[in-house]
Amino acid sequence: MLVRADARQLGLGDFDERESPLDPRRPQELAEGGNFRLVTTEGVLDIMQWIPGIPDEHAYRALAADAVESTPFGVPLKVCSLEHLRVMKRAAGRRQDEQDLADLAEAQRGSDR
Repeated sequence: MLVRADARQLGLGDFDERESPLDPRRPQELAEGGNFRLVTTEGVLDIMQWIPGIPDEHAYRALAADAVESTPFGVPLKVCSLEHLRVMKRAAGRRQDEQDLADLAEAQRGSDR
């Protein structure tokens, strides 16, 4: 799927993507773990396997346990739970994460009315 989307790594600094030890377009290498930021024909994609706030060595196991399943555009997709999203945002603690937490709280207050 990533090959068809012409995925290329972003954020490698001075390195060329051919110098990266893992190619996230190859499933067996992607399965070895790691975090990748890719640009595709569909936009930017972040693949995160080690995430602040999620204690499991490979975050997928922990996040998949209570993920919400959907099929946007006919593609099966799991999205982390709202509680896990909040945990990750708190652990990252960047300004944007703090704003996202405030926005999530406001949205929840609005839906409770």
